[in-house]
Amino acid sequence: MMEERFNEFLDAVNDCEDIDDGTKDFYKEVVMRLYQGKVKTDKDKSVLQKAHSDLLKLQDCFNNMEFVMMGVGNAQKKAELLNELRKVKVRYDNIVTSFHSKMSELK
Repeated sequence: MMEERFNEFLDAVNDCEDIDDGTKDFYKEVVMRLYQGKVKTDKDKSVLQKAHSDLLKLQDCFNNMEFVMMGVGNAQKKAELLNELRKVKVRYDNIVTSFHSKMSELK
């Protein structure tokens, strides 16, 4: 983690090549770039956490749908509905797995 933070610092310093090294303006610009990067990262993480929360709520909806479908009187129609729900759940599981994979890459 320290290495990652140091690399962020180096990137900010390298982005300030056009400012005289060691001047007040140079240090101000480096700190500002680091701060802006941190704010952007925090906003991105917040959006991703909200998306993850929404995905978890969707799982609850699937469970509720399955419970309702179990009450369908026509056996053939119930089987068709449950089969379609299983297909949607498989797609959902693939999305969640991909989401978790991408989230772990960001850390």
